[in-house]
Amino acid sequence: MKHPVLIYGGGGHAAVLIDTLRLLGWDILGIVDDDPTLTGRVIHGIEVLGGNSIIAEHDPDAVELVNAIGSIRAVTARRVRFDTLTQAGYRFATVVHPSAVIASSATLGQGAQVMAGAVIQTLATVGDNALINTRASIDHHCVVGPHCHLAPGVTLSGQVT
Repeated sequence: MKHPVLIYGGGGHAAVLIDTLRLLGWDILGIVDDDPTLTGRVIHGIEVLGGNSIIAEHDPDAVELVNAIGSIRAVTARRVRFDTLTQAGYRFATVVHPSAVIASSATLGQGAQVMAGAVIQTLATVGDNALINTRASIDHHCVVGPHCHLAPGVTLSGQVT
């Protein structure tokens, strides 16, 4: 059984994740975003509850986080939030869209996200907090490091690191 989730980040990637989480039947508690102008706003039917302090109101053992910070020019913001919150004892849910194809021998790290139509082949490894976007294809024996973002439609041939 999955814990209820809080989504961190209120941009476009949040809407995509909300759709995926709904397809998976997960309980979404709300969205957390440090931009005070977003508090109270509803994104794809889910309310922005407030800033980072909202997370501290939840026991790390009773909730999982979903990182909706996309790659805005760099993955730094996404990485910082992941590192800060995992050090505080929170866990990020690994999210795999139901239309993604994942080989049984592939490995996905904590908080990895695999979006619609993505394919991850035999013995590939996807690191913590990595984002494999829509229709990306990762072939055999590839290694995608932690916090990496593969844009929609990217194709990696075999044995790429």
